[in-house]
Amino acid sequence: MEVLPGNCGLGELTDKGRRQHIRLGSYFRKIYVDFYEFMSPEFNPDEVFIRSTDVFRTIQSAQANFLGFYPKMNKGVVDINTVDRSTDYLTPNSRNCPRLRHLLRQMYGEKMWRRHFQRVIPLMSRLHKLLDLDPSKHLGIGAVFDHLNARQCHNLPWPKGFTVKDLQQVNQETIWHTKTSLGSKELNQLSIGKLLQEWVTQMEEKIGGRKSTKWYLYSGHDSSVFPVLTALGIWDGKWPPYASSVVTELWSQKCGRDACQTADKNYFIRVIYNGKAVRVPGCEKVICPFEEYKRAIGDVLLTDRVAQCDPRVETNNQYDKRGFPTKVNSYHGFLEDFFKKGADFS
Repeated sequence: MEVLPGNCGLGELTDKGRRQHIRLGSYFRKIYVDFYEFMSPEFNPDEVFIRSTDVFRTIQSAQANFLGFYPKMNKGVVDINTVDRSTDYLTPNSRNCPRLRHLLRQMYGEKMWRRHFQRVIPLMSRLHKLLDLDPSKHLGIGAVFDHLNARQCHNLPWPKGFTVKDLQQVNQETIWHTKTSLGSKELNQLSIGKLLQEWVTQMEEKIGGRKSTKWYLYSGHDSSVFPVLTALGIWDGKWPPYASSVVTELWSQKCGRDACQTADKNYFIRVIYNGKAVRVPGCEKVICPFEEYKRAIGDVLLTDRVAQCDPRVETNNQYDKRGFPTKVNSYHGFLEDFFKKGADFS
């Protein structure tokens, strides 16, 4: 059964979003083809690797970005690599990392979180009423956030009854929830550390001459960009806007007879967020020696997913057959209980 008439699904990339990504790809072309002459002006499949989440709009975003980078391409095949959502790691994925699920469940059961959710109940109740939803059912604040901001970006009217204050409160709650869910080195590591480790490995392979790839294009979500920013320590306190980009550049320095005593001193990293070069904490300067960069982000790299995602690291907890803790409350369960029972968690 089709949700919408025609061949459109829910949550697809809009024409405006497509134009944004074409402009972003064109911007990258001006830098890496026209200015630096780093990439070939014509598409060379040996130079490009594209990865996307298995969501149609992010695949569309990757296609539009690529089209902006190679606007005159009229032949050849471009592979866009995806993996199953249950095993993907371009966004925090507790299904793929049991220990992340354990830590989040444990955190949602803490008094600080319970008090916060009690304070936000009036907002959640109002959203249920405005959207005409069963108050006993959980409503994801992120879904409302996406809906309202998409409407605002496209100058569309909000659902009846919504105000600017509602949008501000929804935005604040979404940022608070996401930032607090990434509130430790380990949470950052388990949430996005596998992706960061993959980038480091790709750069090491390039340094070692084992890869000809020059451009790795990853197409994800705002929930991909946000944890990357917090893990790198470069979050600016704002939610990533549409078509945001985090660029990690690998630079090499030509060495003279007496320069560059060791090979690692010959390579440097520069991180650019939405067109602005930023210094990663732990690096002395914006242009950071590669080994220094690896040390700076070492605490958030997921180098062994099987071992680091094992939920049984803390042996004083009880676990079910799947390896998940049995005595901690979930965020969803808390809200459902609150609406049903009116419980006081002060």
